Amino acid sequence: MGIVPWVSKSESLIPMVEPITAVPEISAAPIQQAVVRIAAPVETLAPANVIERPAFVLGPMPESVEELALWLPSQPLGLLAVRSVYQNFVGQPEAPLLIVVDSKKSKDSDQPPAASPFNSEAAQLFDLMMRAINVTLGQRKLCHLSRRIDPASATDPGVVVDLCVPQTKAVLLLVQDWNSFTAPITDHFRLDQPPLPVWRIPHPNLLLEFNQLKRQAWRSLQALQSVLS
Repeated sequence: MGIVPWVSKSESLIPMVEPITAVPEISAAPIQQAVVRIAAPVETLAPANVIERPAFVLGPMPESVEELALWLPSQPLGLLAVRSVYQNFVGQPEAPLLIVVDSKKSKDSDQPPAASPFNSEAAQLFDLMMRAINVTLGQRKLCHLSRRIDPASATDPGVVVDLCVPQTKAVLLLVQDWNSFTAPITDHFRLDQPPLPVWRIPHPNLLLEFNQLKRQAWRSLQALQSVLS
């Protein structure tokens, strides 16, 4: 796969005030009616650009695209250490690319949150992959899934859909368990809510172990690049 770049070893105004004029007296009854007429339609207005937050569902990642599109937005997020502050993602809040890293463990480690969900070798490969499709640090934000819910925050855990902002153009899902190495897996699908395109590719750990997966991953990244650009 030498033709794939990321496989290579080298490498303030004053307001105007209206003059005060005499105001005719108005009885109280018409005023109350006016308030009612104005307030009624306001209550019926729905907030704009609001994404309905799905209830989180723990469990293994579905194999079918239909189930995966419903499962992914509701998945809880693990914490990452960003300048000694624990938060659900690293990167720019309004970045066009949301990267979701799957967790292979059945539950998260009791160790303090790390600054990255990758080990050093996988992090280096992932950086090369992003450079190959011209995605800079300012154009992406990265989170990882959690397999454990903290009882203290179980009523309102951070989930993937919380990171989908109006500026988000696409989602990249890095999968730890690639179920089939022989038959191609459908790597592209679309979320129902929010309606965003998703590409799933093998986790960098898998790409380091199974060289034959790199070609399919590279094609997916090229398709993703066309959406981002």
